[in-house]
Amino acid sequence: MVTYEFFHLNTQTREFYPLSPLTIPAGFPSPADDHREEVLSLSKLLIDHPASTVFAWAEGRSMEGAGIYDGDLLVIDKAKNAKDGDIVIAFINGDWTCKFYKKQGKAVALVSANEYYEPMHPKAEDEWMLFGVVTYSVRDLGNRLASQRKGG
Repeated sequence: MVTYEFFHLNTQTREFYPLSPLTIPAGFPSPADDHREEVLSLSKLLIDHPASTVFAWAEGRSMEGAGIYDGDLLVIDKAKNAKDGDIVIAFINGDWTCKFYKKQGKAVALVSANEYYEPMHPKAEDEWMLFGVVTYSVRDLGNRLASQRKGG
C-alpha cells in the first residue's frame, strides 16, 4: 500500500479571525447594515471531528463539475459515514481518488463529476477502502498555496 502524507489539524492552536456580520451582496450593498465585527474560528466552521480530520491537495480535473479544482485543499473527515451522493476519498488498487459515492443496492460506484472519466465499480477482488468524506474544498484564488506546494 502506498503511503501519503496528510495534513492534520493542530488541536492545540486556536485560530480566530475577524468576521463581519454583513453579507456581501453581488449587487447593491445595503446602507442600513450595522458595521460590527464578530470573531470567526475557521476550525469551528470547517471541522466537526478534529481528531479525525485531515487535509490533502486535490489533483486533476475529474471533480471540476463539483467545484473541486486542481490545487484545491480538501478537508476530509474520516469519522463521517459516507452517504449516497457524498464526495469521498477512496483508495482503490494502489491509487487514491476523489469521487462521488454512489450506492447501487449492495454495490458501490465511485463517480467523477466530469463526464470524460469512467465510473469506478470496486469488486470483491479489488483492494479498496473508503478513507473519508470531503466536507470542504478550499480554493486559493491567488494560487499562493498551489505554487508553494509545487515549489514555485
